[in-house]
Amino acid sequence: MENLNVLTVVFTLFLIILSSSLVYFPIMNKFSSSWSIFNSKNRDSTYFDPKLKKIYNYIISNDENGGIPSGLQNDGNTCFMNSVIQSLSSSQLFTNFLDEYSSNSNNKLIFSNALNNLINQLNESNNKKTKTYTTKNLLKAMKDSPNKHLFLGYNQEDAEEFYQNVMKQIEVEFKSTLNEKPNKDAISLPENGITGLQKIDSLDSLGPVYIPQNLIDTSIESDKYVPFNLITPVDGIQCDRIGCLECGEIGGIRFSVLSGLSLNMPSSQFNHYQLTDLLDEFTSTEVIDGVECNRCGLNNMRDNLCEKLDQLKESNSANILIEKISNRIDEIDDVLKLNSINDDIYKKLHTKNSIIKCRKIKQSYLARPPPLLTIHINRSVFDPTTYRIRKNNSKVDFPMILNMSNYIAEPSNINLDARKSFKINETNELNYSLKAVISHYGTHNYGHYICYKKIRGIWWYISDETVRIVTKDEVLNSEGTYMLFYEIGIDSNDIYEELGMENVPESESDSDSSDSGDDDKDKGEIDSNSTSDSETKMEESSNVPMDSETSQDSESAAQIANIQANL
Repeated sequence: MENLNVLTVVFTLFLIILSSSLVYFPIMNKFSSSWSIFNSKNRDSTYFDPKLKKIYNYIISNDENGGIPSGLQNDGNTCFMNSVIQSLSSSQLFTNFLDEYSSNSNNKLIFSNALNNLINQLNESNNKKTKTYTTKNLLKAMKDSPNKHLFLGYNQEDAEEFYQNVMKQIEVEFKSTLNEKPNKDAISLPENGITGLQKIDSLDSLGPVYIPQNLIDTSIESDKYVPFNLITPVDGIQCDRIGCLECGEIGGIRFSVLSGLSLNMPSSQFNHYQLTDLLDEFTSTEVIDGVECNRCGLNNMRDNLCEKLDQLKESNSANILIEKISNRIDEIDDVLKLNSINDDIYKKLHTKNSIIKCRKIKQSYLARPPPLLTIHINRSVFDPTTYRIRKNNSKVDFPMILNMSNYIAEPSNINLDARKSFKINETNELNYSLKAVISHYGTHNYGHYICYKKIRGIWWYISDETVRIVTKDEVLNSEGTYMLFYEIGIDSNDIYEELGMENVPESESDSDSSDSGDDDKDKGEIDSNSTSDSETKMEESSNVPMDSETSQDSESAAQIANIQANL
């Protein structure tokens, strides 16, 4: 009986521990990732850097300066959504697009209007106060939303997947408003029709971009153009060239509309890369072995037939057989004169014993870059030791101004010989300004997303409800870079330069007590699209360094951190 009682107690304890872990493991995992964020000297010391008071005083001096941006409620592992929405709200091109798009639309644009309303709330002027909003209304309007996982707490969703779902939903709604379906057939170039990099100074002009049909299918002679419709500011056109390294034959350039670049980490063993390293990898050549080439196959068949013909002539064989082989050789010669040989023609002429395997080369560029360039850094890698997917934690450095000219190929200047360089001419300098950064902390399956975004000339660190000013150095030195948002042109709105703070040094002081902060504490239920109950406290702690007048008799930096952590 005693043994039975012991077993009963042990089994009961096991059930309690198991049920507790199912509830608390995802939360504690999220807490641990948040703790690692706050355990950074770089971030905490920046929060209390007295030099940032100058920016804070500027913000609250009048309503025109915009005040403190709003945060987003974490409704249960929703940091992946919050970081994407905050990043999109940093782009003036995107917000202008939604404003214009929604104002000229009808009730079909349920999701787009909900997103537009939420972004406008995030960007509204709060002065000394910060507000917190929720994504519940947005998720209700989203057809393919991750809503079913939000309150279970067991799934770590992906920010890039959510971003693609957002763009897909906007595109579907946009197309539903069109009276006519976009024409995908080859047509004569319309008057003022945009081709390739034409009007590069006004990339924010959306709509159709026309690609020459004879680039898409080089086997035909055509003066017509195929339209590629760009709907949102994140849309651009990618071009892929696949060709034979032996003869240079390509079947045509593949053009496709994309809504963001996904860059893989280089295969080298380094733990520190530049963003340009990843972009170079994107445009690097990929060699594919053992591929059948139409031109090489017909050339090989012609050589075999010529050899057979010579043998027949020497042996005085029947003239009818010689005539048939001669006619087939002439037929092949006519096909070999074409710019490229399509599969239908090849299948009619070749025989199985004439197939020859070659090496082909694949290379990709952007034919027309998007106005808002979104870059996803794919950190998922296969670990051969565990046979599992793990996260590559290598640091990726990125610039405030990104020159994309090395990664753009003007369609009219694409080289149609695969043995030669993809581009004939270099593209003029094409600069983009950094608008937002999404960082991920944690493992491949679990972790926490935060966002750095620039709005009204100031950089902010945003982790769900937590909002604070940061220096440019903190943004550029951030780790776990997962997504980057660049807007075309050089952003002239820079408060750091205006206030003479272009190179703000990091504070040497380090407050140990600041480690008590926690980004991801539950904040309780907040009504849909309502002001946070903590507004008054946020005004007192200000979420940024206080000016000298208001901080004379106030709490210490550690006390401020504790107040913020418990909001």
